[in-house]
Amino acid sequence: LMDYVKPYKPATKRSKLRTVTPLRNFKKGMRTLPQMNMARANDLLNLVHLRGGQIENRNILCYDYAFSLALGSDMTRTEIHAAVAQMDSSFTSQQKRNVLKSTVKSALDDAETFWRAYEKNNYSMAGLNKGLVKPKQTRTIINQQSITDAEQDMLEVLIGKDEIERRRTEKRRSNGEKTMEQYNAERAEKVNDKLEQLRKLKEDNPKLSQRKLAEMMGVSAMYVSKLMKKL
Repeated sequence: LMDYVKPYKPATKRSKLRTVTPLRNFKKGMRTLPQMNMARANDLLNLVHLRGGQIENRNILCYDYAFSLALGSDMTRTEIHAAVAQMDSSFTSQQKRNVLKSTVKSALDDAETFWRAYEKNNYSMAGLNKGLVKPKQTRTIINQQSITDAEQDMLEVLIGKDEIERRRTEKRRSNGEKTMEQYNAERAEKVNDKLEQLRKLKEDNPKLSQRKLAEMMGVSAMYVSKLMKKL
């Protein structure tokens, strides 16, 4: 029977760190706080893999990883402890078990305290107690872990302003938006076309007023006046 049926395991009660109440008052297209923290946790794990386990600030990274998992997932404390321990095992130099355990406990306690206050404050960061441990700013993590531009290119949310702008520009280009050089070149070409059109009209009708020329060209008299200065 054991070959065909999996052994029965009594269900264990999962004590969730946070509620599953959806966050309010966030703009469409923006990540909610749990989504951002889950993406951050994935980036931290990816950073360890990118560096082949050579992490200098291991304790800080493990704290941030546990803190992010606590806010970004419904994992139990035991499951988060196991996840952080697995990350620590991939370091080239592991931490002492009691140190790691203390770090994770501190991160989970801080995350739980923050979430309760955040939930009570109607899911708003404004007005929270200044002494409360809040999710770190992205630039703080980048500085603490010395995340390079090349590494940021491989990450999702742990990125600086330059990388954000590069991705924004890349997205605009993929959507067919022209570069500034292309825009200026096309604009100059249009001006040259209008200049040529104005030149021919003036040659054929030297006595026409600027208003009449503007009507014939389909532009304003002021624009014709500017073009006249370039002839």
